[in-house]
Amino acid sequence: MIYFIKCNEFVKIGFTDAKDATGRLKAMQTGNPYSLEIIGTMPGGMYHEQRLHILFRELNERGEWFKLAPEILHVIEQQEIPEEAHITREVLLEHLKKYRRIAGPGENQIHRLVKRIISNEIPLQVFIQQVLELEEALN
Repeated sequence: MIYFIKCNEFVKIGFTDAKDATGRLKAMQTGNPYSLEIIGTMPGGMYHEQRLHILFRELNERGEWFKLAPEILHVIEQQEIPEEAHITREVLLEHLKKYRRIAGPGENQIHRLVKRIISNEIPLQVFIQQVLELEEALN
């Protein structure tokens, strides 16, 4: 599941395997003096979260925190990731350089796939399909 947690004028776009984002909210609230609020969730996995991060990269403040803008609210309302969030090899490489760490189950398989895409051993669409298959197998 993709979740959107608001803090003042920012929103965290994240992913969780849990059935709801309440646990993530509680964990973040513990170390944050400002009030946090879940403003939306939508179905999706790690790949979908990355597509959103890439789509909104111009609004990125730090890590997974973005300036809350109408286009983010629109995605939450529509429950759909726009087509322009399609990942090209160049955008993927740029994004992977920024986020070198991919945690959780399947970490080793994903790291191997990332190394293969960076070294041009596999086409981008094969990479995306393999990540989606891995996510589905882990769920």
